[in-house]
Amino acid sequence: MTSDSARDYQDHVGSLFEVQGTNLQIRLEAVEVFETIVTEGFALQFSGPLQPTLSQGIRALHHSTLGALDLFLVPVMDTRTDARIYEAVFNRLKPSAQAPAKGGA
Repeated sequence: MTSDSARDYQDHVGSLFEVQGTNLQIRLEAVEVFETIVTEGFALQFSGPLQPTLSQGIRALHHSTLGALDLFLVPVMDTRTDARIYEAVFNRLKPSAQAPAKGGA
């Protein structure tokens, strides 16, 4: 499933996403969705175990309702001592900023 709006994820805060395609068994909990003001986008934060730590990169995730997702996850700084926080940022051009079609004005 391709989900690209904050609303698609807001209903799933508190639910688990399983990291797939690695030898590690890691489950991440969606902990926060926040929309950006400057661009048409949002960020989704996950909470995971302190160890093992995932390095930044594209991760295949699976969610029981949303299905398979490939997200670029980045570990972010946080003051928590009981969990590791990861973030996926979704950005796209606002319709008024998109380039005109070829041959158009």
